[in-house]
Amino acid sequence: MPKIVTVEGCPVLVKYTDVDRSKVLRFKPKKRKKTFDYGIKRLSKRQQDALANVMNAGAVDSATKRRAGIDAGYCEAYAIQGVEKALERKSIIEALDRALVTDDKIAKVIAGGLKAMHPLTKGKQPDWHARDKFVKEANRIKDNYPPTRVKGQLDVRSVQVHLTTEDYRASEKYRQMRGDDAEA
Repeated sequence: MPKIVTVEGCPVLVKYTDVDRSKVLRFKPKKRKKTFDYGIKRLSKRQQDALANVMNAGAVDSATKRRAGIDAGYCEAYAIQGVEKALERKSIIEALDRALVTDDKIAKVIAGGLKAMHPLTKGKQPDWHARDKFVKEANRIKDNYPPTRVKGQLDVRSVQVHLTTEDYRASEKYRQMRGDDAEA
């Protein structure tokens, strides 16, 4: 609401607004896959028990999955989903174990990929595309990416206009011409 303030004998029209209007902008974070989707971690004890229970039952229907999950230690609401996730991972984990693929072997392959040379240049030029893929994979496994939430502040500033005596008189004359009786 504008006010009329007297400064050194001159009336001044001042408009006051609250200065503290900062806002925090949040952007939707990019959806990322979790590490268990990549088959890096081994099966937990609960997942192993659930798979053993399913294999002992012989059938793979929802009732069997539910019972096997509850017996393995999953809560009733999550029993079927937990068993299904373990069943999805079981084949890849077993195949990696049969092939004797360990975390050390995977790390050696990634480290070797960081030195990849382009196959068409006979070892004279680096294969930047392959190196880039290995760097991204290594960073994804180590979870080295920065957080996706960005915080920023938006400052909304107010402007104060100081009128001289002549400006004040002109505004009064304008109000009288318009017929406005109320003061601002």
